[in-house]
Amino acid sequence: MAAVNAAKFGLQLAVLPILARILDPSSFGLVALAMPFVLAASVICDFGLGSAIVRERETSRELESTIFWLSVCFRCRSHKGSPAL
Repeated sequence: MAAVNAAKFGLQLAVLPILARILDPSSFGLVALAMPFVLAASVICDFGLGSAIVRERETSRELESTIFWLSVCFRCRSHKGSPAL
């Protein structure tokens, strides 16, 4: 799981120089200011819920449902203040 997170983080960092070439300086500054908040929200939203299911040998339907709805609630709550794309 740590290797996946490291690869995801590395890819997100690799995108920054590409965006720097594509965007004008004021737009890139806005992206650079937003990036730490987006990364923090991503980490908080994951919250280890997927790992909880993987660790259980026998999961119940109730546990799967609870983790699914908690994940949906965390995602909706974190994206509540973000503008629509």
